[in-house]
Amino acid sequence: MKFVLLLTAFVLCLGALYAVWRSQPKISGLPPGHQVHLLGRSYRLCLLFLLSGAIVSLLIGMFSGRMSLSETTMGYLLKTTVMNHDPRTPPIARDYGGDSWMPMAAAIRQLREHPETPVYSEVFFKDKIKFQYPPTALLFLDLPQRIIDCSWLNLFRAVNLICWLCLPAIGLVFFSLFTRAAVSPGIKDDIRLPASSLLILALMSLAAVGSFYSIMRAYCLGQIQTPMTLFAGLALVAWQRQQFGLAGFLIGLCCGIKPQWLAIIPWAILRRQWRMLTALTITVGVLFALSIAAYGISNYADYLSVLSFLGQHGESYFENQSVNGLVNRLFFNGDNLHWSYSAFPPFNPLVYVFTVGSSLLIVGVAMFWRMVKTPSSFDFALILLSLTIASPIAWEHHYGILLLIFAIVLPAAISQRPFGAWTTAYLWLAFLLTSQTFEEVTSHLADTRWNVLQSYLFFGALMVVLLLYRISYLQQSVRYEAARPLGQAAVT
Repeated sequence: MKFVLLLTAFVLCLGALYAVWRSQPKISGLPPGHQVHLLGRSYRLCLLFLLSGAIVSLLIGMFSGRMSLSETTMGYLLKTTVMNHDPRTPPIARDYGGDSWMPMAAAIRQLREHPETPVYSEVFFKDKIKFQYPPTALLFLDLPQRIIDCSWLNLFRAVNLICWLCLPAIGLVFFSLFTRAAVSPGIKDDIRLPASSLLILALMSLAAVGSFYSIMRAYCLGQIQTPMTLFAGLALVAWQRQQFGLAGFLIGLCCGIKPQWLAIIPWAILRRQWRMLTALTITVGVLFALSIAAYGISNYADYLSVLSFLGQHGESYFENQSVNGLVNRLFFNGDNLHWSYSAFPPFNPLVYVFTVGSSLLIVGVAMFWRMVKTPSSFDFALILLSLTIASPIAWEHHYGILLLIFAIVLPAAISQRPFGAWTTAYLWLAFLLTSQTFEEVTSHLADTRWNVLQSYLFFGALMVVLLLYRISYLQQSVRYEAARPLGQAAVT
């Protein structure tokens, strides 16, 4: 029966694929003779990618040993929308995991009951709870709990509801980035999108969120990464609209959760982005001051020991899609199939060297890439993605920002063809590797040298990084050609 249902869904996806190929949104106000516009082509390609991802998800479900969609992208979409353990509970009220909330609550309780004891020494090292966030991150949970004065269970339900609402908000961010990037600069002021076209694009944007594994996984886990993805996406929208101060504020909120993103400060200094730098510094300063007032300065020194430990050990579990995870698995240093709530792989000098060296290389190249020019939205996306990839621990759900990067990359790649005739195939492969989960396939390779294929998301993210570098380079070349006096030969 399961196979019949999955096969029916597969046939429906094929039918939808054909319908998409025959359709595209209408645009009013195009110049005479302008038959094929960038927005229409981008829309068609995006939907083809989404539907091909759905087909791959169904195929994995059909031919997996369990013949189930549970560990596929489509399965996580169903969990978030229509499936529920208790049919009387609506989707937005269900209690999903507390992957972020439980360790944060443990740290907050420790701080309240024993404020004189360093929290990381107790929670992380002694109690073996993988609480890895900086003290500033606790403010996002601690302050609301103090103000509302509710139980932890009700607070978890509230934050999970907020995360559920973040999903359509991320869809709106995708819609904004995609439509602005896909409108040809030559006709930007002339076109009009009818209501029907806006609706089509909005539905496509929501479908993109539901079809992207990293985002759905983050929500189902109960992860603070969900609102962080929204903040980063809104920062990308602000950058695209040249609202650099707003972008700095939003990135400052992200830095309160992931301190490695503070590397954006020297990136902004090198490019003289003073409005962004001012807003970012003020935001981080306020969060830092509030956390010191609430938890004391000593916990920051204690947190440095956690960062040092994580950098030396990392995670071998396959969901760690970083150089550290890749090398740990290649050396069979730790269990790469089963998640441990307390254990880490043993220290390996070679893994540590690869981890530190790759992080310096990835961030260093992005830091100094074309720093003399005004950074575009592609350059901004490049530093955000590079900081994610360069982390010793980069879980699958940390890569939700990739969907929003695709929103600006797809139209640019169609327009500029950075890899010539191979551009579409390259885009499709990168999107497939980063939007789907292949756990059901790659888990069989865990005990072999082919476990390198467990890092499929990492390799897909590297493909997007390379694409961003290529588009940024071509964008600079186009600007140079536009500025070159008429009749002057190009320098080769």
